[in-house]
Amino acid sequence: MKKRLLAILMALCLLCALFAGCGSTESTAAADSADAEASEATEAVTEETAASAEEEAPTASGTISYPVGDGQTYTISVVADGNLVDSIPGGDPAQCYGIRQMCEATGINLEYTVFAMLSDNMTLMISSGDWTDIICKIDENYSAGIVGALDEEVVVDIAPYLEEYAPDYYNAINSNEAFRKKAYTDDGKMGAFYKIQPGATNGWAIRKDWMDETDITEVPETYDEFEELALAVLSNHPEIDSAIPMAGSFIAEGYEGEIMQGYNMNTMSYGDFRIEEDGSVGFVWTSDDARSYIEMVARWTEEGIFNADQILTGDAADYGNYIYQGNAFAKNNGAEMFGDDQLAIADDPNFEIVPMNVLTVNKGDTLRVAGALDSASVAWSISGTCSDVETLISAINWMYTDEGKIAMSFGLEGTTYTRDDSGYHFTDYVMNNPDGIAQFLAVSIATGLEVPGIVMEEQTAAKFTNDQQLNALEYWKTQTRGTEAYRMGTLTVDENEAVAAYADIDTVVQERMMAFATGATEVNDETWGDFVETVNSMGIDDIIAVYQTAEDRWNSK
Repeated sequence: MKKRLLAILMALCLLCALFAGCGSTESTAAADSADAEASEATEAVTEETAASAEEEAPTASGTISYPVGDGQTYTISVVADGNLVDSIPGGDPAQCYGIRQMCEATGINLEYTVFAMLSDNMTLMISSGDWTDIICKIDENYSAGIVGALDEEVVVDIAPYLEEYAPDYYNAINSNEAFRKKAYTDDGKMGAFYKIQPGATNGWAIRKDWMDETDITEVPETYDEFEELALAVLSNHPEIDSAIPMAGSFIAEGYEGEIMQGYNMNTMSYGDFRIEEDGSVGFVWTSDDARSYIEMVARWTEEGIFNADQILTGDAADYGNYIYQGNAFAKNNGAEMFGDDQLAIADDPNFEIVPMNVLTVNKGDTLRVAGALDSASVAWSISGTCSDVETLISAINWMYTDEGKIAMSFGLEGTTYTRDDSGYHFTDYVMNNPDGIAQFLAVSIATGLEVPGIVMEEQTAAKFTNDQQLNALEYWKTQTRGTEAYRMGTLTVDENEAVAAYADIDTVVQERMMAFATGATEVNDETWGDFVETVNSMGIDDIIAVYQTAEDRWNSK
């Protein structure tokens, strides 16, 4: 009873925090930064130290014969967009094609409770103690995180069950040292089934037809080369607002990581803390790299490569199509930039884009923060009130079998995908959804909402509509991109509380970077020194020490 009461109090604390953030632009920015940190805390890099790589991964030799159930129903709660749910057959997430196959194969049924995004209903459900059998994304919906949820018995420790009841999942999560360290707590518990998926390789697209109007013939590799080309393009096309449309979040929060990766910064994927070359944890924003980066941003804003008004007041959602509409020279994202649907937006008959790699300071620089991160992220947890844990664990294990991987990656053959000698191909149900659902959301309808399982690498190419997309992806993959600066260590409940003070520092960082980027404050020794001194006086070293402890603990696992 005491444990459930504490769980309720934890959930209410999270609910209060949600109310505190409502209606404030500044709070929203801080929440976005916290989301980036939380996202970063769920990701796991596939590369480990040589010593770890030499260790033999534990394996389970058993197999599960399906079906394992006899028609019993398990309840499940998930947070999802209402428009997305409405587009699922019958408006029931259990009818997502991957989930439907899972239920048919395993002999169980799922009864969904869907909570609206940005609402407090999931938190209230947890606080009530009346839990569904499965809780999606417990790490995002419980204030004490997955460790606290385990300690308070909100969720079941599934680790003791895996070898016998979920051998496919056991082998998958233990096949990679980073995945294993991410999924198991320091005391060997596991509070969720993790979704395993390959990292995405992104890059830049630039207008080749506009480049051909200049004397420059080679696609830029460095910031200086791009600056020279962008200025030449701006001279020929004074009608465009900027060469690269950038909102403030792109500059100060790193939401478009490709612009800063050449300076060993990638705050969206890697967070504001990184591993330095000597192996210690460092703070990105007070580094020499950060000063060089923001000096370049300020110069590019003055030159018109960036636009100060766009940085201050622009909405990132407005800029996605600028390059196709003739109002931008460059854009960064994934291979979808070269898709038929995107190219069709352009009405210039001479329009042509080509891929460009992540820019570096010097030709051939090693990128320490641009590697595509394979991830293992929290998906489904079994609640402490589930009455038949073993059967449910075995059912979820199906998602990690060969058959399950296909269903969790592509959905139902003939309906959401087809397969031929060249590979897997999504049908129009995903590529041109009849309800107008965006492609990435349509994939969720094909597979399932917030599902566990293993996403196959082939899923990326299954979305391609032409060879340009494949060529762009292969071009970006020619660039050597490392992941060694990625901070791996995860925080305990007490450590999460200790680093909560970073929210105030983050506010200062965003305010100062915006001022520097737009020219409101000149970047010089005095102003930069004042910024660094301010951050230091707010206790950044104490927060670095917490992350260092977590990193040391991770390395010793």
